[in-house]
Amino acid sequence: MLSSRPYKDLDVHSDPSKKLHLDNFDTQLSPSALFTDISNKQHEKDFNIEPYGEDLHTLEWNSAESLFARPCLELNVLSASSQEMYTVGVATDNGSQPSTTVLLTDISKNFVRSTSFQNKGTDKFMSFEEDFSPSDEVYIPDTDEDATECEFVGKRQVTIPETSSSSIEDVENMIDNKETQLLNTNSSEIQSESSHYISTKTNSRKRTRNISDWKCNIRKQSILSGKAYTSKKGKFVPEKKIKPVCACRLKCNERISENVRTTIYQKYYAEDMTWDRKRQFIISRVSEAPTARSRRRDPDQLPKRAYTLHYTFLINEKVEKVCKKFFLNTLAISETVVRNAVKKSTNGFVQADRRGRHEPSNKIAEIVKETVRKHIDNVPKYESHYSRSRTERLYLGNHLNIDKLYSLYVEFCAEQNLPKENIAKAWLYRHIFNTEYNLGFNPPANDTCDDCDAFVIKLKNTTNETERDNIKAEHDIHLQESNLRYTLKGFDKVEAIESHGAKNILTVDLQKCLPTPYLTNSQSFYHRKLWTFNFTIMDSAPKESWCFMWDETVAGRGGNEMASGIVKFFEQTDDSALKEVTLWSDNCAGQNKNVYLMMAYFWILTQKEHLQIINHKYLLKGHTHMEVDVIHSIIEREKKKIQEFPIVTPWDWQQFIKSCSRNNKIKVINMETDHFKDFSAFCEGSSAPFVHRKKSNAGETVPYSGIVWMQFRKNEMGSMFYKTSFDQETFEQVSFIRNKRRAFSIPTPKPIRETRKPISKLKYNDLQKSLRWIPSMFHEYYKNLPCAEVPDLPEACE
Repeated sequence: MLSSRPYKDLDVHSDPSKKLHLDNFDTQLSPSALFTDISNKQHEKDFNIEPYGEDLHTLEWNSAESLFARPCLELNVLSASSQEMYTVGVATDNGSQPSTTVLLTDISKNFVRSTSFQNKGTDKFMSFEEDFSPSDEVYIPDTDEDATECEFVGKRQVTIPETSSSSIEDVENMIDNKETQLLNTNSSEIQSESSHYISTKTNSRKRTRNISDWKCNIRKQSILSGKAYTSKKGKFVPEKKIKPVCACRLKCNERISENVRTTIYQKYYAEDMTWDRKRQFIISRVSEAPTARSRRRDPDQLPKRAYTLHYTFLINEKVEKVCKKFFLNTLAISETVVRNAVKKSTNGFVQADRRGRHEPSNKIAEIVKETVRKHIDNVPKYESHYSRSRTERLYLGNHLNIDKLYSLYVEFCAEQNLPKENIAKAWLYRHIFNTEYNLGFNPPANDTCDDCDAFVIKLKNTTNETERDNIKAEHDIHLQESNLRYTLKGFDKVEAIESHGAKNILTVDLQKCLPTPYLTNSQSFYHRKLWTFNFTIMDSAPKESWCFMWDETVAGRGGNEMASGIVKFFEQTDDSALKEVTLWSDNCAGQNKNVYLMMAYFWILTQKEHLQIINHKYLLKGHTHMEVDVIHSIIEREKKKIQEFPIVTPWDWQQFIKSCSRNNKIKVINMETDHFKDFSAFCEGSSAPFVHRKKSNAGETVPYSGIVWMQFRKNEMGSMFYKTSFDQETFEQVSFIRNKRRAFSIPTPKPIRETRKPISKLKYNDLQKSLRWIPSMFHEYYKNLPCAEVPDLPEACE
């Protein structure tokens, strides 16, 4: 088991003749080395550590096993940032040469590098060995994992002399059990560049660039993979292929089969092989040795070269020496590639590519970007009522744009007393807003249909003509259903007009939340607001509009609230001649298709003497534009002129909406706490007259979400008639009566609550901060708002 202790806390109780010295270490990087003896366990004792320098951090080793079976002279450790080699030496009492096999790792705070072991006193160097046998499985650590938590980083094998008691098989088994593999932090030029340009956020306002699809980067990757490509000058370069074998005296082609050559070639040109990894492979298979003999005509002439390169392949755990031509032809490379790799290596370890590491002098400081992000994060955001399940985009006020936001940002920085150099330019603000945030200014004017969008995508992705015809046919059926419902709504409207008051048609919808107070100064822009709700009913026959309004301290916006708004509408209207009423709405189940609304219809039928039938019909999802939306559009249009009419209380919103339309006046009803009724008592509890049944009278499951038409009849009190398609000839029936053998009476609904609903303390505190921009006559209203430790009401557009 590994132990980790600071140097200064180590106990000195080992043999003083064996001391491990760390010289010239970069203390800011604090790399550590792990040494594991895998040959024998003769020296089971700690070593005395003598640090050179200050503030060295941690050395890790296996205290159960000795560091080395035989004393080691020198270990080279690579610094993670400067790429310089530092020496870790062990003093010996007998001067013997190190001869063992060890696993070495160098783990630093931010990077992971592999270390190399050098046996001084011999001409050989020990470096990374990779078995290219067909059955070899390579473990490649995830480049995203924290370097400080990476257990197995790299593997090194030290050449074992013939006198060693350990066998190569034991060493390889130990290495395979560790499953270690060289990890190159510079995974590829393309990947390293992409981290600078692609935001970590998955969503953005505009399309982000994908540099991996750029032609130049595709060309780079093709060169790395040995594939065919077209150069910058337009020259076509064919794909690399294995070249013919040699006919040398080493008989390489007889010892190494063509299948093995193909395996080596494929691994060398694998997708994950970068230039650094390819060079590392080359220097692990090519060794330098002094020239055996130099044939010179002139004894005084200097030799042309001082060393010779020896080429090998590791095949099935056996080192096979090959000639230069066989090596180069197998990898389809030139001799220049080999010599450059050897030239750029130090003690068997390749130097990392330094390209792209220079920090430009005009690079924008991160603190400048953070000021922009902080400002955008403080801006109030809202969900869209439309397509909220299909998109994560949030919306800002429709009175804003990027230029106005930047002006608010400049004022924000001035309030924070930020120095001028820490304030971003307009182009940088726009860039961060568009690439790191998925925000919009104007919510969709109406619903976009999920099914229609899916049909369009299918058509784009389908080339088969038969499939395209089937998709178009399905889409046509969908559009026909949408047109059918709009047509039926039109027929109901005509029929209501011609009935002279016997029939009526209503369209209902809830407008988006109205922020209160609605101030235009920039400082109040970042404070939470009190939400005011507007439930609108459009009486299409006489073209009358009703807005039932309340704030979030009065009630919420659930099924009971919507049902109470409809009940309030019937209380306000004269219905002496009304026999049948039809309501059209969207398919929002929480507001327009719930058991509370059904119970409310029973209550309305009992209260209206002449009313016989209530119909509730639903438009197709995604195709829900109605007459009531025109009222909401008028209100939104007039909101842009709000500077002349400041809104400081919910009552101001009511007065403002009354003045929005000059031709057709909008009737505004102020909803109080006792106006919101709790219709759950109609169907909950053993004494309730109704029960919410899931089975129809025919014993079939009632598909509530699929209902397109609900009908309630006075002469069939307690029953709901429904259709799941407008083509359906007859209604299905479900009875909610709890006990059909006994007479029942419908109780008077009670208010949902007796007192006002509290808001969150965070919102209350923000409202108190806004009082300095509100006339003093309204301060008492905001100070008396109820508050408690409750979550904020979701900020939805509609």
